[in-house]
Amino acid sequence: MKLRQLICTLLSIPVLCLAQEDITENSIKIPMITVHGGLHIPQADLKERFGSSYLLGASFQMKYENNFYWGVEGSAIMGADVKEDDILTIITADSIDIIDLNGHTASIRFWQRGAHGQFIAGKIAPIWGPNVNSGLFIQLGLGYLYHKIRIEDIGNQSPQLSTELLKGYDRLCMGLSTSQLIGYKH
Repeated sequence: MKLRQLICTLLSIPVLCLAQEDITENSIKIPMITVHGGLHIPQADLKERFGSSYLLGASFQMKYENNFYWGVEGSAIMGADVKEDDILTIITADSIDIIDLNGHTASIRFWQRGAHGQFIAGKIAPIWGPNVNSGLFIQLGLGYLYHKIRIEDIGNQSPQLSTELLKGYDRLCMGLSTSQLIGYKH
């Protein structure tokens, strides 16, 4: 019985593979999954808090026959250039050091962490490209962005930096975001 099911499945694969369409003349519906990375160089208020950071994310987009598309995307933000290194002065002694449980100076590191998720919509104009599904595109996005300072206590020996207390020091910021993009899709 199992051999019969296996043979029927293998014989039906060529029927399932007939999904290829000719894209040289017709605009078609295309689901797209992308992976992207980038470099952030902050400006305005964010420039005072952080230096350059990196972005890594993925998206799903659906392009229709009329060359309009929509999608969702999400990205993680990470960086090591934190300019606000004085955020723990409220719990330090006369020096800039934090004393751990053993009476030693604690090793503390700061990182930028965050995430960005958004809904996107756009239109492909087949001005350049090998077919009507490729060309310049304009994209708009509406989403949600958050970022914070991740404080890492090497060795976890400082009770002043417990998980609950860190929430007051991390300077978590969040809110709505918009994006605009002009590019090329092939």
